[in-house]
Amino acid sequence: MLFLEIAVVALAVSASAFGIFLHFWSKRKIADLEADILKLQEKGVNVQMDSLLQTARTPGQKEA
Repeated sequence: MLFLEIAVVALAVSASAFGIFLHFWSKRKIADLEADILKLQEKGVNVQMDSLLQTARTPGQKEA
């Protein structure tokens, strides 16, 4: 029984750590997308940043 409790706690901790990792990975990818859009705009390509970023962001994310 103790082994099962330890396994459940370990699983919960790893799931939480994975969720935190995905959160920061997503923020990094959005920052990369913003940088790419700015590079394209500097080269004269007409890109609507707001419309692209709205589709890339999840509903719970806000601009930082």
